[in-house]
Amino acid sequence: MRAHLIAAAILAVTALPEIAQADTFGVHLFSRHESATHELTRPDGTTYRENYNNRNFGAYFIADSGLTLGAYRNSYGFNTAYAGWTWQGPTFGPLQPAVTTVLATGYRRVHGVGVLRPMLLPSVRLEGPAGVSLRYFIGPAKGGVFQHIAIERSF
Repeated sequence: MRAHLIAAAILAVTALPEIAQADTFGVHLFSRHESATHELTRPDGTTYRENYNNRNFGAYFIADSGLTLGAYRNSYGFNTAYAGWTWQGPTFGPLQPAVTTVLATGYRRVHGVGVLRPMLLPSVRLEGPAGVSLRYFIGPAKGGVFQHIAIERSF
């Protein structure tokens, strides 16, 4: 079932018509963590270890102005919604670096930072055929570094 949803999301992104704007819709796909497990804290204060969720399905929107909104299932298995800003750098052939900064929900029990967690995420966009791009994110994670892949289309 998940494979069908991913395929449908990819087809939906690739089927969008070309328009003169530069807004971007994307689909969050998968992550990889340096460490295979992480520690969680129960409400009673005891801790336990759990595998990371590396299937971080969700969606996002980056407006031409840089406004960024999205949601996904995070690596700890919680739903996350976020809002922030993306700064796109100059293109170098098919590559375009970017930095996204957001405030995200869904990490309260993991990091103890309160309801909103600030995140700073560098990424590189690789332009593909028919306006479909891959975006590769890399950033710090509890216990190491994480990498994330998304597919997107600007229109």
